[in-house]
Amino acid sequence: MKLRKRFFTIAFALVLPFLIIPMAEVDILAATDSDGYIKITTAAELDAVRDNPSSKYRLYADIDLAGYVSKNNTAEKGWYPIGYGKFFTGVFDGNGHTIQGLWSSSKWGISYKGLFSVLKGAVVKDLTIKLDERGITGGYEVGGLSGVAKDGTKISGVVVTGGKIVVTGGGYAGGLIGISRGPNDLIEQCTIIGVSTETSGNYSAGFIGVLEGQSIIRNSAAFDTVSTGFSYVANFVGAQKSQSLIENCEAVGDVTARGSYGGGFAGVIYQQSKINNSRVKGCVHIKLSYAGGFVGAIYGASTVTNSYAYSEVSANHYGGGFVGTIYDSSTMDSVCAYGNVTVNNYIAGGLVGEAVSSTISNSYARGNVKGTTGVGGLVGYFSGLGSTKKKSITNSYSTGTVTGSTKLDELGAFNGRSGVEYKGTNFYNASTAGVSNAYGSAGKPVGDSAAFPKGKTTEQLMNKDTFTGWDFKNIWRIYDGDSYPYLAFMGEDSIFGDSH
Repeated sequence: MKLRKRFFTIAFALVLPFLIIPMAEVDILAATDSDGYIKITTAAELDAVRDNPSSKYRLYADIDLAGYVSKNNTAEKGWYPIGYGKFFTGVFDGNGHTIQGLWSSSKWGISYKGLFSVLKGAVVKDLTIKLDERGITGGYEVGGLSGVAKDGTKISGVVVTGGKIVVTGGGYAGGLIGISRGPNDLIEQCTIIGVSTETSGNYSAGFIGVLEGQSIIRNSAAFDTVSTGFSYVANFVGAQKSQSLIENCEAVGDVTARGSYGGGFAGVIYQQSKINNSRVKGCVHIKLSYAGGFVGAIYGASTVTNSYAYSEVSANHYGGGFVGTIYDSSTMDSVCAYGNVTVNNYIAGGLVGEAVSSTISNSYARGNVKGTTGVGGLVGYFSGLGSTKKKSITNSYSTGTVTGSTKLDELGAFNGRSGVEYKGTNFYNASTAGVSNAYGSAGKPVGDSAAFPKGKTTEQLMNKDTFTGWDFKNIWRIYDGDSYPYLAFMGEDSIFGDSH
């Protein structure tokens, strides 16, 4: 993002022949521009925003807070967030300028921390924040820009770089915001670079700890982030819920959870939420269960479409190259995973660890899979028998090597435990799978046997004619004879590596 700096020379004269006003009594926020925005040019003026949090402000200079000291901001505690106890409800236009050296220590003994504390129906735009190496530490709900956003807050064009976000008394840490509560918050065209987040509890993510309340994030990214916490940990969003939407976003970084539910992009999504056209690259290490290269778990009739992961995944139970577990009539369409999956115990899949009452279509996995039982090249464990509860796999394939228990009841080149209806045509690479059977003997598949997964050679899987009934006009692409099929939305190349 190219940030343009504007410099203004302000000259004014006040002629009062018989009256001298002491400087201490002059309102430092009295100057306004032609749009009615109060001008901010110094750290002291920025500090004074807290006194009138419903007004409109615009930066006219870069500001350094690293050593700034005032009544509210001390040398040993750092910045006291604007809007703490008196929510910021106004407009803050960064005007392409930078606030650098932002830091706030745990000595303040408060939560809801960032440059702002709580944004309530506010507007913040076109601002770069450079965190000091001391970072921001608070009890819970901490972010580089704000601890909390709610009630239709709109944030656009905000960049946060460097430093760390640390929560010591619970959860909700994000490079941009700790939690967006909604309803109907909107975050777009924002970027987080090189920020680490850490929580003593849950919800730690490079971009935002939690997104809820039918809120939206679009056209945003988190790069080179490191996120750690107990559970619900990810590079982009720790938890996404209550019919919220994320689209056209990406993340690169590493995720470590001491508990469960960790994903390269999202820790968990549920309550009819949706992610579309997004991607992630990195490493996901989950000590316990539900690890996914893209998302740890998908619940509650939620949907992920047109998205992919280049993530190495490891967990103790329930690991997948794209998702650890998908439940509750949720849907994945046009998704894929390229990373390897290693699960110390049971349930591992190249795309999905465990699937229950959900649908998977137009998808594939290209990584190797290792576990004990419930291990498959595409899905490790498709729970239940029959297909009466919206359970199906359609037009999908896997190419990785599958390693698991020598027992074949829950081990398969394509699906470890079946119990699912196959539709269209489905395939696995018989040349690389290392397992001769398509699916384990536990949980027989149902439906048209022509759709049951078939083993093919590498050469056959690079031949368009193999994929009968697949839509190579709108959904799929292939370099006939030179590549496996890949998804059309990915384009000719991927910034994350070779898509083909």
